Amino acid sequence: MNDLRGSLWRKWDLHIHSPASYHWKGQQLWQMTATEKETAFRAMVAAINDSDIAAFAVMDYWTFDGYLGLRKFLKDHPEVKLERSVFPGIELRCEAPGNFRLNIHALLSDTLSDQQIADFKNALILRLVDRPLSDEALSDFPNKLAADKLKLIGATPETLKTAEGRLRIGQETGLITLESLRNALKALPEDHGFLVLPFDTYGGFEEIEWEKHPVSTTVFMTEADLFEVRRSDLCDLFRGKKTDANARFFDNFIKTIGRPKPAVSGSDAHKFADFGKYPSDKSGHPRITWVKADPTFKGIKQLVNEPAARSFTGEIPHKLIAVRDHRRRPESCGNCRSLWLS
Repeated sequence: MNDLRGSLWRKWDLHIHSPASYHWKGQQLWQMTATEKETAFRAMVAAINDSDIAAFAVMDYWTFDGYLGLRKFLKDHPEVKLERSVFPGIELRCEAPGNFRLNIHALLSDTLSDQQIADFKNALILRLVDRPLSDEALSDFPNKLAADKLKLIGATPETLKTAEGRLRIGQETGLITLESLRNALKALPEDHGFLVLPFDTYGGFEEIEWEKHPVSTTVFMTEADLFEVRRSDLCDLFRGKKTDANARFFDNFIKTIGRPKPAVSGSDAHKFADFGKYPSDKSGHPRITWVKADPTFKGIKQLVNEPAARSFTGEIPHKLIAVRDHRRRPESCGNCRSLWLS
């Protein structure tokens, strides 16, 4: 275990980006010299270490380059110590019912080798071009789209003249097949990869018209292992907590998702300064993700198996209020210690 005191409530941020993401707010990885990359990864490590977050997941669009670059930097610079857990992830867009563009995330174990992570990505097949996911395959999308379709997505003749412009069109329009995502996850060692489905966030599943696509929506809801959720009422629902507000449809909802599942929320940070800065609800309260588990991938497995007992989204778990307000350290007080660990 990471901490001999047992499972503690800690803040987790399972949705951050790196300079490898094409929406990164700053210089992107592909634009950097070797020296600039080293500087960027030092800044990334500092941002992670300076936060009060116990575990992060790098969810770059279409690529693992940011996570793998961080891993290589740490290997090449053993004097630099990463003091938090960081998991590899990838943010994708998946084929979905109708004309809906569904964002979907894969969360992988940090014990996987570089080659296993690369194999996972290579197993993802892009619709239309029917090729494994890569920058070259994404850049092929404009060649498959008619002029009227390119115009609809904002492509201009100038855009199509550059490799960067063609790649950006592919990044904005690409879709992977659901079947290839399933196969990629199945090819991993058991319990080394989980599917995270955004729900009430950007590109989330809540926007799909359920009544028009009952089978497809049930498939996605059943296959997802975790959901990215912000609203407190939805968090209760996904975790299997029946309330007066959801009692009317609770049983049908749980049948649709298969079983209670974790509801998590990330910062979706696109710059280092935003790591661990969670969004707030309409009342201004931060939607922090708390997980009661060791900050390891085994902890994520525990979270998936016991979502109600091991996850909380909000300012602070109720059982920690006494600890937060107590003047002494929880280790020195039997009552607070029991609350912290329970």
